[in-house]
Amino acid sequence: MKIFQINGYFEHKGGTEASMLELAAALEERGHQVGFIYHHKTNNTLSLSQFSSYHVPVLEAKVWPKARWLAKLARIMKEEKVEVVVLQNVFNLWTVALLSRLVPTVRFVRSHEMYCMGLNRTAEGFTQECFIPHSYACIRNCRQDLLYPLRVVLYLYRKAEIRANRGLERLLVTSRYMRRNLLLNGFLEEKVEVVPPFLNLEAISPPPSSRRIALFVGRLEEIKGTKLLPELAKFLPHGAKLMVVGDGELKDELLQVVADGELKERVLFRGRLDGEELLRAYADARVVIVPSIWQEPFGRVGIEALAMGRPVVATRTGGIPEVIVPEETGLLAPPRDSQALAQAMSRLLQDTPLREKLSRQGPQMVASRYSLEQMADAIEAVYARIMG
Repeated sequence: MKIFQINGYFEHKGGTEASMLELAAALEERGHQVGFIYHHKTNNTLSLSQFSSYHVPVLEAKVWPKARWLAKLARIMKEEKVEVVVLQNVFNLWTVALLSRLVPTVRFVRSHEMYCMGLNRTAEGFTQECFIPHSYACIRNCRQDLLYPLRVVLYLYRKAEIRANRGLERLLVTSRYMRRNLLLNGFLEEKVEVVPPFLNLEAISPPPSSRRIALFVGRLEEIKGTKLLPELAKFLPHGAKLMVVGDGELKDELLQVVADGELKERVLFRGRLDGEELLRAYADARVVIVPSIWQEPFGRVGIEALAMGRPVVATRTGGIPEVIVPEETGLLAPPRDSQALAQAMSRLLQDTPLREKLSRQGPQMVASRYSLEQMADAIEAVYARIMG
């Protein structure tokens, strides 16, 4: 089968791109032909002879892309005899609409952007989960930072995007929670399938626990619950520390909060880490915390921690409870409840038998559900159903 993946980048830029390339290699080993179309051409753009690749700058989220680029996209589909197209991070509704008419098209939906004007599926300033589909009510309740006419334009664009995506053969999501959101917005049950992501488990060898460290990994933004980190650090048991790995808009604010007094000795900022450095940070931790206050579509940090044998304390939001099961792979707390999060964190730092039990079960669960082989099997099954 000839499969073309379409993404903003064709390089080792982030988790999506790395997973896309590993999955492509796995599919080629199974006898498929895989090609790529990408929008952004940078100095890091890959030159991989094993894959056909095309630069087509039509994929970004512009309202009116140039017709000549849409024509080039159509020409590639015809000349390459593409049988299935897989959309990764592509948000241009005209691209979606064109491809759905040319070739069977599948889209990975990893965020709420398509159907949520606020992007996070929360209401009342992150204090409540939003349960309504994309509708006129969103204009009143979402994006109050925009003038009313702009909110109307955004609402209409999202509405058109939903309509265009309903024409695709399949939409693939990473959690049952995301599937419920798409069904709520009028997508047909048979067109929405759950395909969990994968970790390269061969690269992970969980070391034994050592230091009394609670670890946070993620963007330093409000939706990730990072404003709660200084409060959580106050509740750490004697001698324990909070390690913060990541960067973002709240970095300076957090550094200022912990600059003086007792917190200065309790919080370690490591900045953004990748690869081996990130694995070492997981290895140094006894527990990983995920204090998100928005509705996480999945929560990749959770499975990374579990694969490393690190139990997780997380908030009960979005798709997180599908991975973090209380007393089996970690502990859960209500979002924004710093006291409940602190109690769970302290419990795992100090309760050795419980921590060791969860540390054994985490890697087993990840290996049974999130391997590259399993994702390749699931993707092949989706393609087979599409092709009949």
